[in-house]
Amino acid sequence: MLDLKILFLFIGFSIAPLLIYSQSKADRICGLYYATDPNNGEGSQLQIYKAKDGTYEGKVVWMEFPNHPNGEPRRDVKNPDPQKRNQTNVGIVLIKGFTYNEAHDEWDNGSIYNPVSGKTYRSYMSLEPNGKLKVRGYLGVSLLGKTVIWTKEQTLRK
Repeated sequence: MLDLKILFLFIGFSIAPLLIYSQSKADRICGLYYATDPNNGEGSQLQIYKAKDGTYEGKVVWMEFPNHPNGEPRRDVKNPDPQKRNQTNVGIVLIKGFTYNEAHDEWDNGSIYNPVSGKTYRSYMSLEPNGKLKVRGYLGVSLLGKTVIWTKEQTLRK
């Protein structure tokens, strides 16, 4: 019986580092990213983090132009959910449901929301060797989509 306990302890201690390494590899995506809107060139900063359910999501934490020229905050007026249309754009969760795919070294099975159009797209993301994040959003199949590159940053913009 003692031998069986020792065997289980040995297996547990042998597997634990692999699980921790895999987890930290997945968490590499967490952090702040600078993104430029491909349509109008405006900049924003997003924070990607691990959600309570273990998936990865991201929200807008800074915008180059958070207000309209009249001083009113920009709001999510095109959101398909009428109850969310009054939410300011800073704070919107744009990225949801991503899981780490170790075989492809990418985060997939997620979605990305575009507040300009009010549409949500399927998406996957991968970190480039230079630390930039490649984000691909698409409808249906990945061939019918758009790729943008976000730059990782160390500090929150003000």
